[in-house]
Amino acid sequence: MSEFNRFGTRCTIRLVTQTVDEFFEHAESETILEQCAVKQLHHLDGMDETWATEFGLNYAQMRFVQDAIPGNEDAGYSEALVGVDGEWRGIRVEAMPKEKEVIDFDPTESVGRLLPGADNRTVRTYRRS
Repeated sequence: MSEFNRFGTRCTIRLVTQTVDEFFEHAESETILEQCAVKQLHHLDGMDETWATEFGLNYAQMRFVQDAIPGNEDAGYSEALVGVDGEWRGIRVEAMPKEKEVIDFDPTESVGRLLPGADNRTVRTYRRS
């Protein structure tokens, strides 16, 4: 706990789940949700009025999450609803060029090539572990 307090002002925790139901099946979910100043909701099939109420969303915001474009190669981006201290905005999420290199990296097709962003020192360190 002291580590969290020491670094709490610079701490980022990402909670990733496949469905809204999965997140709320745990007793701690509401406490976690209340403690998060920033929330980012991508397309959620399970989003309905009950879950929208849990997240503090109005009808238009709920519909945005239901209709948000999920990330795919054809679109080149995804959409998300971001809430900061109760203020919600729709955003477009795009990978930066270096992120795209990592996303597109296929080690089976890239024999002898390093993962983008890695250098020989990183590979040597990884191999020793």
